[in-house]
Amino acid sequence: MAEPKVRKPQPTTPPPRDRGATFGWAIAGMVAVVAIVAVAFIATARAPQPDDSRITAAMEESREQGLAEGMARGVEADATAAAMAAETATEVTTSKAEAAARDAQATADHSALSVEDAASDVSATVPEAIGPPKRP
Repeated sequence: MAEPKVRKPQPTTPPPRDRGATFGWAIAGMVAVVAIVAVAFIATARAPQPDDSRITAAMEESREQGLAEGMARGVEADATAAAMAAETATEVTTSKAEAAARDAQATADHSALSVEDAASDVSATVPEAIGPPKRP
């Protein structure tokens, strides 16, 4: 009898590794290192403390800016007031001119009536004083 052949087990090779998975872990590790460095930098970095000269300069600048804005508003208000005064002066001058024109017309009408009355009075009295006209 022939002996049965025993099969020797074949050595099993592990499945090939996925190179993409290793690359992903390497990228994740680099990101973590960058994050840790960033957190450490933020924790140790301090804001610069303002000194008195910078504070004084900022206050002076804001005061000057406020003065400039106030002056601009004042100029604008003065311009508005001047425009209103000019408009009022124009209206007053126009109304006075119209009143003077009406007064002049009334005086002229009155003078014309006075001249007509004087002429009629003179013509009524002159023929009596001179007499009838002489005929040659």
